[in-house]
Amino acid sequence: DPKQDVFLVPIPGTLANPNGEVDVISPKTFKITKVYPITTNCQPNGAALGASENLFLGCSATTGTLQLLEMDATNGNIIASIPGIAGGDEVWYNRGTDMFYCACSNNPASAGGPVIAVVLASRGLLFQTIPTSAGAHSIAADPDLNAIYLPQRPATAANDGVSVYYAH
Repeated sequence: DPKQDVFLVPIPGTLANPNGEVDVISPKTFKITKVYPITTNCQPNGAALGASENLFLGCSATTGTLQLLEMDATNGNIIASIPGIAGGDEVWYNRGTDMFYCACSNNPASAGGPVIAVVLASRGLLFQTIPTSAGAHSIAADPDLNAIYLPQRPATAANDGVSVYYAH
């Protein structure tokens, strides 16, 4: 986080915080300066920082309450919960669209199976889900082209295994 001059690291779970936490680390001392406990079911794997100090967490928990979370990066308060979707891994922020993208390759079948969750960053609202495949857990966004890249297992010899989605 360049505004705070810290690293924000999601930790899926600890003995003290089994639902996960975000550790704030000083790049000067390499020490944890704060811990933001997550008190609701999450177990974050990925995180992406938005334009307004909002930290989007890709919750990996696939039992109990299914959700993705948005946190205030300055104090650890949860500012939005995106219900009904989970199994997230890598998360990306696209400044070109002001949207977060989460590769939810382990989203349970009961919640629609593997998807990309597209979230309006400034509002913390689910915009849409895009069906993907099991194992499609990495994602990246190009803010100039407004393209989202998601590696997937090739369906055929002609398919290189990379899906490109264009955000509008």
